Amino acid sequence: MVDKQLVHLLDSSDVSERERAIKAMARSGDPAYISYLNVVIKTDPDSNLRTLASKAIKYINQQSGHAAGHADEAPSGRTTPKRVEVSAANERRATSMLDRAMELSTRREDEEARDLVLKAYKLDPNIQLDAYKRGLVGAVMGMGPNEAFDILDDLIANPHKIKRKSKRTGGEIEEVSWGTALLDLAIYGAVVGVSLIIAFFLLVQFARPTLQEIAQSSAYSVTSNGEVSIENVDPETAALILNGFLGAGAVITVVYALVTAIMNVIGAFIFSVFIHFAAKIIGGDGTLPRLINKTVPLYTIGYIVGFIFMALVTVVAINDTVANTEIQQVVADNGSVTFFAESDMEEPSPVIMAASLVGAVLSFVFFIVFIGRIAAAYDFGWLRGCIAYILSQIFATIAACGCAFVMTTFFASMLASFLNNMAMASM
Repeated sequence: MVDKQLVHLLDSSDVSERERAIKAMARSGDPAYISYLNVVIKTDPDSNLRTLASKAIKYINQQSGHAAGHADEAPSGRTTPKRVEVSAANERRATSMLDRAMELSTRREDEEARDLVLKAYKLDPNIQLDAYKRGLVGAVMGMGPNEAFDILDDLIANPHKIKRKSKRTGGEIEEVSWGTALLDLAIYGAVVGVSLIIAFFLLVQFARPTLQEIAQSSAYSVTSNGEVSIENVDPETAALILNGFLGAGAVITVVYALVTAIMNVIGAFIFSVFIHFAAKIIGGDGTLPRLINKTVPLYTIGYIVGFIFMALVTVVAINDTVANTEIQQVVADNGSVTFFAESDMEEPSPVIMAASLVGAVLSFVFFIVFIGRIAAAYDFGWLRGCIAYILSQIFATIAACGCAFVMTTFFASMLASFLNNMAMASM
């Protein structure tokens, strides 16, 4: 059990009090004090105390090593783990993470410290075989080493159980895995692609009678005296022509839908990266998968709502336009036939004006909700969510300008090289 009074004495300006605290921690033999003694080694200005803290850690490790066979194993019945092969690089990274976790724990940043412990354990499961590292894990987790490793094992086996407390509200925040985030992106892409295909086939069904009429009157002949006569194509031939045209359109639409879906997913991911970077700059406490899980489903819902809304508006607008439009045919002297529409509408339809107003309101609501999702993902307020969004737009603009500059420079260099080669060849 960590004595907080001893921990506070380590911050004393009196060297003798700090020395007394270090010796008391060593006498206790409790591995939970190792993390605090490590802070002394790294930060205490007195070299004698740093040496004393190092000896105290060695003593505690010896004592905990003797006790590990019975005192620590009894509570959980945890079996002795076997050593696994771990690369030297991962071992170093895990040790560094544990040291960093200890520092965070001493600053009362417990959630971040425990996250680092979990990452270190994933990299190097052998940390549970080292007495010093076991004590460090127990100290950071605030419990006995065996109990701490039982919890870590459970979190690795069940990632969805990983939760942390909100610093702003005090409630629980459930972490999101990359698998969940990628699934959200895949669903968004599927909705975009399928909606475009549905839009094409709805448009075809709606416009088929008009297209059929045009296909049937698309044949013409020129008489010997130069007169042009329109000949109606028989329905079966017109249907074959129309079906061929629509078949080609369907293939093009599917390819276009697939490319658009992929580009939308990539765009959503890149924009999320910009938001994540901006949120971290202003002190956000969240992860990129969590942001994607919060915002991308909103994209999906917004896309579905927007698709239905635009479909309804388009149907109403087309009906209104068709009712006030007449298709005319003009035959030129050279025999070419031109179709054009003549409309009696002189001003925008009230339906279009109302739809524009509703669309503006929906866009504003979407923006407000979107900012709220950013704030929830990074555990801060709406204002900082808005700042993160604005910063992300700035970053995106800078990135776009940078890409444009690089591409322009590249193509200019290629053109200059080509012209130079042409000049050399002509000499």
